[in-house]
Amino acid sequence: MDVNETDLHENISERLRDLLEYVHYLGRLNVKPVFMVAEYKQLCLWEHQLKGRIGIQHDLTDKEDGSAIWLRIDRLKRVAPPPVPEKIQEWLTFGNDPEVNPLVKETVIKTLPDKEAKKLLENGVVNEEDVREPLKQIQPEIKLKDVIFRLKNLPEIKDQIDTYLNEHWLLWSEEEKPRRKTIKIYDSLFSLQQTIESHGDEQPIELIWGIGVGRWLCEGHKIDYPLLEKAVEIEIDENDGSLLIRPRNIEPSLAINAYFALDNPGIEALSRFNKKHFEELSEGVEFSPYIHESFEPVLRQASAPQVKVGPFSIDLVVEGEKDRRLAIELDGDKYHPPEKWMEDWKRQRTMERVNWQFWRCWGSSYTLDPDGCIEDLVNTLNSLGIDPIGKSKRANIYTEHRVYKQNTEVFVDSGQIQVESETEKLNSEIKFKKQEIEQIKSKEQPEKEELYQKHFFSRIIEVQPITKPIPTDGKTYVIDSQKTGTPSVIEWVEKIPDLLRVTGLSSWQDICDHLGIPVEGDSARRRLKKWVKRNRPNWPTVPEPK
Repeated sequence: MDVNETDLHENISERLRDLLEYVHYLGRLNVKPVFMVAEYKQLCLWEHQLKGRIGIQHDLTDKEDGSAIWLRIDRLKRVAPPPVPEKIQEWLTFGNDPEVNPLVKETVIKTLPDKEAKKLLENGVVNEEDVREPLKQIQPEIKLKDVIFRLKNLPEIKDQIDTYLNEHWLLWSEEEKPRRKTIKIYDSLFSLQQTIESHGDEQPIELIWGIGVGRWLCEGHKIDYPLLEKAVEIEIDENDGSLLIRPRNIEPSLAINAYFALDNPGIEALSRFNKKHFEELSEGVEFSPYIHESFEPVLRQASAPQVKVGPFSIDLVVEGEKDRRLAIELDGDKYHPPEKWMEDWKRQRTMERVNWQFWRCWGSSYTLDPDGCIEDLVNTLNSLGIDPIGKSKRANIYTEHRVYKQNTEVFVDSGQIQVESETEKLNSEIKFKKQEIEQIKSKEQPEKEELYQKHFFSRIIEVQPITKPIPTDGKTYVIDSQKTGTPSVIEWVEKIPDLLRVTGLSSWQDICDHLGIPVEGDSARRRLKKWVKRNRPNWPTVPEPK
């Protein structure tokens, strides 16, 4: 093969790659984005609903072929409530549901012969007003009476009822409730499995295992959707009828259609990182929700993009006006163990010598006092004069686009000298943090790996009003709460006299609502751009994301 032929093949390959990328791009445009799992209106089970359940086992291996079983749900049987003693049967009304407490009757009416009714009166079992003529005499020759028995007048019956409810029914109920929840999960998945088999290829239904739930509120859209998806299948064990959920032989995919529809500027970088991660994943590491190293780097990349400053990286940077800024470091106990504290301290001292201000939050500190940590952060921002910019102004410089030139060697050397002089102070803080961690363990609090990822999230580099962190269950991650690098709405509106007179236009969605432009799940900025090009060609072009 000569050089010209080689060049020709490379040219054809390159054109094919470009064509495939173009087709993939068009495909994403034509697919209606799903922002929330609930939009599917199908069965959805979350991690906290499956963890710690009776009859549900996680992360198993098939004994026959060694294949992975991510979830096993036993086929449990309902247990009936304990039998009721004959003397109190007529005083109780209840079913087979452990969630519904039995109904205790206050009165019971019986139709008895007249002689028996008189005997009850004589013995003081019932009062005279509780013995009445029956509504209908079935046999006129036999005199009958309707007798009303009141529970408050029958202490022996009341004691038997209390004994049954507290010592028998309540114990059964507490044991049966978790069993019934597992049975309900089993029934729902079994029904889904039957539906999948009956529909076949005509109306296919796919079962997906999502990992890393992204939660984001942007431009009027609420996202509550996993970042990583893996197709799985349901199998019924022929031996005992249990349900087995296994991963299918399909590569995991990145679910970013919702972010793509909202013009999130970080999806391309995340896609590249995701591709590189799975290409470089060790052959011995199988993708699994139970093997953190198989998916965690992708979620960390999406949920906590660090800010590069020269040779260093910072978790978050908050900027206000006049170039005031605060570096925020969120130290999870897993990724910042004691052996790394000295290294972090040296890095901080080096950056402080070039006027950086730091605020650190330890995972253990946040676990013990989350409100106190937030209050301390707000006080630190106030003391530095970093106030909320608000909707009327936008920061023109974003930390993500800055380049800091610094003489690393000189700074590092100087930083080391200063750090060494404060070794005692650092050792004291290390000792204190170890005590905090031990305090958490002694209280038997649940393990909180990477606490900062679950309770803090990246924002646009301007100060927004501080709100309480989003509570999450299990291994849940939170995506950027604000859209970094979104074009300034205010700057664009100020160029258009027709819109400048209108108040309350602080977002692209506000402008679309004012002009009557339907968004229908698409990006408000993109819809506005098309509308302007078609209907107001003399207006400035709607800017692209930075």
